[in-house]
Amino acid sequence: MKYDFGLLAIGDEITDGDIVNTNTAAFASFLTKEGFKIGNHICCEDDKNSIFKAIEFLIKDHSNLMTIGGLGPTEDDITTESIAEFFKKSLFTDEKTWSALRKRMIEKYNKIPRNNNKQAMFPDGATIIRNENGTANGFRLEFTSNRFIYVFPGPPKECIPMLEKLNFNKKPSSKQIIRQTWKVYNIGESFLAEKLDIIKDEYSFVTFKYRIAEGFIELKYFYPQGCPHSKDIINKVEKLLETHLSLDSKE
Repeated sequence: MKYDFGLLAIGDEITDGDIVNTNTAAFASFLTKEGFKIGNHICCEDDKNSIFKAIEFLIKDHSNLMTIGGLGPTEDDITTESIAEFFKKSLFTDEKTWSALRKRMIEKYNKIPRNNNKQAMFPDGATIIRNENGTANGFRLEFTSNRFIYVFPGPPKECIPMLEKLNFNKKPSSKQIIRQTWKVYNIGESFLAEKLDIIKDEYSFVTFKYRIAEGFIELKYFYPQGCPHSKDIINKVEKLLETHLSLDSKE
């Protein structure tokens, strides 16, 4: 597969423009630092067919998927049942989740809303991802050999801590991808790219990535762990750009 993870944000509030989707950016940043290669970020409405199409698109080039949103108790929260149907799985009630939900609802509201039981239902074979900051647990489902879909609730205060506590024992990629970043000052983007051509001529496999920020250009170089040329390439970049780098430039 070309990428380790594809990201899908689900919710009408995103597609309607009511809120800005910050979750996939946060997820991608975390996963990249963990050494994974991230592919597409997409979003879709709370609609079964839209979710199906998004998953169909992502599984073509991504070993694993992560979805964010649509795990609430209301009728428009259909992520779990849509994923179960897509992968031809039945739903089961996780009694530990249901017991915790009942306790939380009684303590807070002195009653249990009728629809909350759907938040305790998961596809057969799923591993529960506990949510310590809300009512919607997530889950991980293996949909084919060593390929998984991870499903999270939408609120950032819930889904990001859940992601950060996951233990990725086995990297999907054979080699960890390392990122070297520099802050480059007092040079235009096109001039910087032209300046780096000398390195790309020597190392044809090298790709640099650029991001214009406030007062500087962020230059990124990605390389697989153990690359025999990476040290030389980094040294040559820093020598070539020494008049455009400051003490805090390297990250």
